[in-house]
Amino acid sequence: MIMSKSQKILLLFLIVVLNIVIRLQAISLEIGIDSFFIHLMTNSLSEFGSAKWWLHPLSVPGLYPYSYTSTLQYLLSGVHQMTDMSMNSVILLYGMSVGLLGIFSGYLIGFAIDPDDDLYKILCAFAFSFAPSVVGYSTWTIPTRGLLIVFGPLFFYMLVKSLISKKYIFLTLVICLFLFVTHHLFYFLLPPLLGYALLRILNLYSKYKGAVFIDERFHAVIYLFGFILMFSIPFVTGKFVEQSRYMFFDVHYIRYIGVPIIFVFGGIVSLIFKPNKKFTEKFLLLSLVLLTFFIFQLTYMKMFAPVIAIPFAILGLNNAYKTIPKKKYSAILLAFFLISSTIFVGYFQFLHEYSFSRRQMDENTYITGTWMKNYCNGSAISNDDLLGMRLFTVSEHVHFLVMSSVIDHIYGFIGSNVSEFKRFPLTSDNFWLNGYEGPDPGNYLWADLNRMQKNPIDYNISYVAENDRAYGQIVWSHSPRASDLIAYSENNADNIYSSGEISIWYL
Repeated sequence: MIMSKSQKILLLFLIVVLNIVIRLQAISLEIGIDSFFIHLMTNSLSEFGSAKWWLHPLSVPGLYPYSYTSTLQYLLSGVHQMTDMSMNSVILLYGMSVGLLGIFSGYLIGFAIDPDDDLYKILCAFAFSFAPSVVGYSTWTIPTRGLLIVFGPLFFYMLVKSLISKKYIFLTLVICLFLFVTHHLFYFLLPPLLGYALLRILNLYSKYKGAVFIDERFHAVIYLFGFILMFSIPFVTGKFVEQSRYMFFDVHYIRYIGVPIIFVFGGIVSLIFKPNKKFTEKFLLLSLVLLTFFIFQLTYMKMFAPVIAIPFAILGLNNAYKTIPKKKYSAILLAFFLISSTIFVGYFQFLHEYSFSRRQMDENTYITGTWMKNYCNGSAISNDDLLGMRLFTVSEHVHFLVMSSVIDHIYGFIGSNVSEFKRFPLTSDNFWLNGYEGPDPGNYLWADLNRMQKNPIDYNISYVAENDRAYGQIVWSHSPRASDLIAYSENNADNIYSSGEISIWYL
């Protein structure tokens, strides 16, 4: 479907407005678990002026002990220092920017697949930017995976454009390097790279020999066999299986792709059996086949799924739209898709995910962190690790010891004894995700201090932040037990602040 320039501009403008509105929460504070970890690393860059987690060149992509990927922290710290905006405002600006980048990226992958169909491109821009995975990781939160997800379609586009101009090869390599130091999910881009290289070799062979390497009549069979093979490898070997080999399709795929998943299967089938496929269509199918290898790796694959699923979903939707003879009914189909997608994402944005969980910082925590920033001078610890991290992101110069060896090393609570670590074997899944295995001294130290097996004074800790709602218990992922540190504080320390939910004790 061809649209006028004014129509395209209007529709893209409406998508932009919708993406901004969907990210405006009732409570304008940071959301997430990983986000606070990245926030603390970003704060350290602004405070110390250097990345204290860089112990080795492999620390940059986070493949060395006491390290993590580094791109986002430098980006956020740079914006924070250049604009003098608060980190809370920087996080909001980042989320909005990622949303807009998602629109641009979705439009580009639609352009790469079908440059002549404006409706397809517009729907790709809407569906990708409005995928729950993209929206969820760009709403008042800063996990590194959000940045990688929105760059996924752009990566596909650059690969396709590499057929036309060599300058796109350089740009593709730059994006690869950028994403490599952004998140370990980068490895999900290796199957598309492999698929692209394979198709290029087959094309060059056909051009050199003057004959097609594989008759097109057999393409559908090859793709179907490829799906079965890629699905079977982790099923048989047990590699890259996170939970169970018998849970190959999890409800989380619906949660992170959203309403477009209804049309994905139709798009895949139509493209498999489509005659005279273009290079981009073959590339898209082969990328999907190879990515099937990760279908059991739910934690990461469910987040990356929209990158590869949305083009197929919109293809299926577009086919249904074109086959409906009456425009009235085809318009109803599009209206159903747009409205249901908005409702689906809106439910998780406003009614479910953040209101009834501990994923969002509450105002009481923010106010307490601000008070500590203004009136405290020294280090601290909490009986609730997540509360401690959240207070730390706001208090900034009041350093909290938390259950993270990376953060505790950055802020000087623990040393960096790399000799205690060893690299995972090449055949291990963890080699490609973590690099090394070893002890978690930050975790142990936090637990020992809460059990008073070590003295907090020895670590220059002056303050204890108590979660009053825990009633003296340690809030962690292990079995409940009383915090001896809280009992000690109540009997021997001064209570200098109490909000009814959080108490600050001065040792």
